Parts: sequence; C-alpha cells; structure tokens
Amino acid sequence: MLYCSSGVLDLDDIRDFKEPEEGFETNLSHIEKLEVEKGERRETFHVLIPGGFGWAEAFPFTACLEETEEH
Repeated sequence: MLYCSSGVLDLDDIRDFKEPEEGFETNLSHIEKLEVEKGERRETFHVLIPGGFGWAEAFPFTACLEETEEH
C-alpha cells in the first residue's frame, strides 16, 4: 500500500503492476534511509503508476499503524 496525496493506493488493485523485488528506487543515502526507518526523516517522492501518478511519502510502517489506530 502507498499513502498518496489522493488517498491510500492498494497496489493489488492496479492490474499488471509489479512491485520491484528490491523495493522502490530512492535517492536517499544510507544514513538518510536509516533516518526514515527510525522516523526521524520523511521523504516525498513521485510514484508512477499505469494511467497516472501520485505523490507518496515514505515513513516507517510502525508509524503508519500508530496513526491508523488513533483515527
């Protein structure tokens, strides 16, 4: 799942979309990736999908769960 500017996008709903085995490409350095995993940094990046695109924000999965449980 991706959390985009237009809402939550479930990649399973997009026909013929294959998530890269190595994950999505990023321009973050190793240290910056660790900061994202710790919740100290957020990265906004462009996600291209068939038929359009959306903005998504990278953050730790645990942070996503905490925010979801609060709402």
